[in-house]
Amino acid sequence: MALGCLALAAAAAGCGNTPTQPYTVGPVTKADLITQGDVICASSNARLITATTVYYTKHHINSLQQPTAAQTTELITLILMPIVEQQVAEIRALGAPPGDEKKVAAFLTATDHEIAVAKKHPAKFASGKVKFAEANKLEKKYGFKVCGKG
Repeated sequence: MALGCLALAAAAAGCGNTPTQPYTVGPVTKADLITQGDVICASSNARLITATTVYYTKHHINSLQQPTAAQTTELITLILMPIVEQQVAEIRALGAPPGDEKKVAAFLTATDHEIAVAKKHPAKFASGKVKFAEANKLEKKYGFKVCGKG
């Protein structure tokens, strides 16, 4: 029913290396959106892994056992998905490059939808039956390197 500690967090938003480039001010270009978005995703990924590790430690869950259904629901709905929601809000706040509004809206909307599904069906999310597949596909297609890795 549940994935391992790191796998569960990784399923929420993907994992990757942490880009170190700063944010820019003013209208966002596609390159800026990708760079800044990947910084946001890397930070979110780190928070997801930390939050999962802390939750597992607090509840004495180790790699040889699975969390209960109630623990899985709590972890996904109250801890992991709010981190992903914050990630989406931060990327949304960057804006969209002129001419790319529909593409940006598509991957943000797909992520919003997949968050809602994960919150409604946390056991399916934990088992891998519900994924961020559409959002990940659209993010990769747009050019993200960290966002969209799932």
